[in-house]
Amino acid sequence: MIARLGNVLYWAGCGIAVLILIFAALLATELESGQRWNALSVALMAVAPWLLGLACRYVLAGPRRRR
Repeated sequence: MIARLGNVLYWAGCGIAVLILIFAALLATELESGQRWNALSVALMAVAPWLLGLACRYVLAGPRRRR
């Protein structure tokens, strides 16, 4: 049961990361060429929820076993 919670938190983190990437793409289209680094920094912020979800999955579900 706790392993499922780890998977849910991982997928929620992935979903939030995708939303941040979409926002960064929209921001990049609206900015002038000199301000593109702002969109890149927003895109790099998408790594945080993904890594947090990955850590939750690892801690709650445990490492995957190889067969």
